[in-house]
Amino acid sequence: MLEPFHLIQGFFDWEPLYDAIAAELPRGGTFVEVGVWRGKSLAYLLCQLRAIRKPATVFGVDHFRGSVEEASLGEFAAVVDVEAECRRNLALTGYPVTVLALESLAAAALFDDQSCDAVFIDGSHDYESVSADLAAWRPKLKPGGRLAGHDFNQTGVARAVEEQLGFAGLEVGLAEPWEWGLAWSWRVPS
Repeated sequence: MLEPFHLIQGFFDWEPLYDAIAAELPRGGTFVEVGVWRGKSLAYLLCQLRAIRKPATVFGVDHFRGSVEEASLGEFAAVVDVEAECRRNLALTGYPVTVLALESLAAAALFDDQSCDAVFIDGSHDYESVSADLAAWRPKLKPGGRLAGHDFNQTGVARAVEEQLGFAGLEVGLAEPWEWGLAWSWRVPS
């Protein structure tokens, strides 16, 4: 059977990282993906969790208007209801998920500090936005939790990650390096 994520258009090249997150996420744990767009990567994670029969609380966060650095996404969002498409795509996985149609920082404010086991950030890629996302979501992670993201090859992302998290414990290149990004991961000290 072809899994739903194969049918969703979008960018996704960090399967090994999401496999690791699915495996390590505690039963009943909490995962947040920031920057869901049409739902391809989050659908993959949901399918993995379903396959290993692991209950978790999963959130997808996106304002569904595209991003500043990619004008074509904003143009697409002006004519397509991306939020509705994302919700339909995620529903195909058969795994429960909550979609928060909010700006990243507004969504982060809804979570208690130390309430998340893993957060994946792939929203806007400019330095200011990534810095703000990291500052907002890092406190939401439990000790030992994983903060990860994509597009480390973009200057704004790399600079923000290095400044906010440092190099200790930072792993980069956790997926096949496609032309548009490199996955990265960092753990909150226990």
